[in-house]
Amino acid sequence: MTDDRGAAPEPQRGAPGREQNPWWYQSFKASTEFREPPRSVRAQGVASSHRVRPQKLLPSRQETDDDRGAVPPPHKEARQREQNPYWYEAHKLNTEFKEIPSSAKVESLTRVNFDRFLNRQEMSAVIFVDCVENSREALKVWEKEALKKINKPKLAFGSVDCYRNKDLCARERISTLPYYKLYVDALPISSVHEFVLLKTKLDR
Repeated sequence: MTDDRGAAPEPQRGAPGREQNPWWYQSFKASTEFREPPRSVRAQGVASSHRVRPQKLLPSRQETDDDRGAVPPPHKEARQREQNPYWYEAHKLNTEFKEIPSSAKVESLTRVNFDRFLNRQEMSAVIFVDCVENSREALKVWEKEALKKINKPKLAFGSVDCYRNKDLCARERISTLPYYKLYVDALPISSVHEFVLLKTKLDR
């Protein structure tokens, strides 16, 4: 008895032999060894026949909206600063921080907590505004400045809405809005009606 398991298959009757048609013999031999193509070959065939074309990425919203926070040209910048200085300061700080910070760093003051707020800190800076009319931009600038001075624990920022606290503003002798006052040990040491004049003292 002979062992034919490792022997090469014999060509079928009527089929051309290895010497007559070597290419047919090689294909016939491969078909008897592999009844179906391996999985890796089939996977490669599917992947090659279904190639995904690379899609062109669209610009993100941040890239398309970058120009909104750009600083205006010099001639427009000077004109906007003259027309509305508080809007200019708010716009300039918005371009620096890219977002409006939370007002949690600026404590809202009333007649109830005003004196306690001044006694709690060594130095306190308070802005008196009218949130109903035209002081909202000045309050935004104030919130930005409070965020920048977060590393000064001895300095606290507060705001008083004179529309709701008229008696407190009258007691502090507030004549124009917005108005800024700097307190040291609960005593007023500086009172100005422009933020730029007070900013030099806050930067010390």
